[in-house]
Amino acid sequence: MRIPHALTLVACLTSSTFANAEANATLTKSLHAALSRGPDAVAALAKPRLRIDGITFASDACTSRFGFAPELTKEDLPALLVCLKPLHLVAAGDTLIADPGFVVWPFFEDGKLIGMSGSRYIREDYAAPNLVATANIAPDPDTRAAVASSKVPILAVDIEVCLGADGRVETARVERFNVREASAWADQIIAATNDAPYKPFVLDGTKIRACARQVHVYPAARREAVIAELERRNNAVRMAPALPETVASHMLEGHRIAGEKVIRPDDDTKGKMIASGKDKIIGSIKLCIDTSGTVNRLSILRTTGFEPYDTKLIREMRKWKYTPYLVNGTAAPVCIAVTFIYEIRVQ
Repeated sequence: MRIPHALTLVACLTSSTFANAEANATLTKSLHAALSRGPDAVAALAKPRLRIDGITFASDACTSRFGFAPELTKEDLPALLVCLKPLHLVAAGDTLIADPGFVVWPFFEDGKLIGMSGSRYIREDYAAPNLVATANIAPDPDTRAAVASSKVPILAVDIEVCLGADGRVETARVERFNVREASAWADQIIAATNDAPYKPFVLDGTKIRACARQVHVYPAARREAVIAELERRNNAVRMAPALPETVASHMLEGHRIAGEKVIRPDDDTKGKMIASGKDKIIGSIKLCIDTSGTVNRLSILRTTGFEPYDTKLIREMRKWKYTPYLVNGTAAPVCIAVTFIYEIRVQ
């Protein structure tokens, strides 16, 4: 049975929201141009220290160095730009969109860049032209009757849709809904989404794979107001991001539902370990999950001393999947430190 996460909906949007979005879009365009000109151009737009958080880089080395909330100085900018280049960032409003279709949010304060944070989702207003196929699905008569007799006059279902480069749905799943009466409607939306035709996402003239969130609201007339409020709240969260809580590893182990727990080195690395004369190899990696239980950050706390093994640990841990970690009944992001001990036994 699906347990709904809290999704409180209030219709409100101020004119300052649009003003900030326009200002940030201008700054983002300037940042995009500076990224191509080099570290000095970026430094001119940035505060002395930058916070980089949650960006998915193309290489494990870049993810290890910049993937988990490091505070950077201008001396780090040349290496950061090298890591950002393969993402082929394109400015879209107040965000930067990367190939293969995730978002990098730049944060500004007093007109200066203070940090960047990654998100796996294309933002709602950019995604909307691609996701119109299922935007107006009405609940079935039984659900509408339940809403009529409910104290909650609005149904809201938030889904994740991932499309291939051809526009076909690869995955569609419910992220959350606001009241239990929306459960049947959520299943109806997912079924329709899997059968619906979509437009492919296009990045700088190239069709790419991408994921997006889509909010369904009943009555439909309230949809724009509800989305505006959710966007306002999301902006508030992004501008003051909270670090995930770090807990003991055993507190999260019972939540793991996918991925191999035992990760062994390949034969070549195993041979080098034996040749090193060590009888035990120890490494530690920090792993963080988001509110859906998806691994979104990995960083090496203690290297094993063998880069191929470090790389394999990061690669395989990305496949781990968890049920949401609950704090007072609400899904919350959380981090753990995972220690790997590989004992070498020579026959």
